Amino acid sequence: MKHFSLALGKQNDLWQPTISVVSKLFVGMSPTALTVGIHLAFWLSIGAVIAFLPYFPYSKHIHLFFAPINFALKPERKSIGN
Repeated sequence: MKHFSLALGKQNDLWQPTISVVSKLFVGMSPTALTVGIHLAFWLSIGAVIAFLPYFPYSKHIHLFFAPINFALKPERKSIGN
């Protein structure tokens, strides 16, 4: 999405050099086409997240969610050996 915005403003982002290079591909496009590109990229990224949600509970990624909860709720150890 950022590359369309950079092409629309015809500027570079020093913190994102790869996107700045890719944005040069879209500099000649009309502002309407760039705006459509921004909206399309946004909805595709939201769609990718929503498509991943049903898979999430069955994957190893659920560990990223439950590990901090497990750590916070673990019982306090009374000795090192137990």
